Amino acid sequence: MEETGERTEDRGDRREEREERTEETGERRQETGERTEETGERTEETGERRQERGQRRQERGQRRQERGDRRQDRGDRREERRQERGQRREETGERTEETGERREETGERTEETGERTEERGQMREDRGERTEERGERTDER
Repeated sequence: MEETGERTEDRGDRREEREERTEETGERRQETGERTEETGERTEETGERRQERGQRRQERGQRRQERGDRRQDRGDRREERRQERGQRREETGERTEETGERREETGERTEETGERTEERGQMREDRGERTEERGERTDER
């Protein structure tokens, strides 16, 4: 009977040791769970910070893009004005050239008119001389 009591006691001791190990395992698992939960929270915070950084990076990129667009628009408008000025200068040059040609034509016509006036004056002078000669001949008679 003593042997049975010892075996019962041994079984009780082993059961007690198993229960202690089970309890220790449970405690370790609980600690692991708590650490896992803390790690999850840190991971979540890290994710949020990364998301915020990504958002800020995206906003900076957007602003950079908008500045580039505005710079491009200003450059386009500047180039357009430069071309318009060139076009106006070209048109002004053409008009100046046309004006010069008209003045040249006017000068030529004025010169022709002067020549005709001179010719008419010469003809009048010739007629006057002939009239004078006739008058002298008439006087002689």
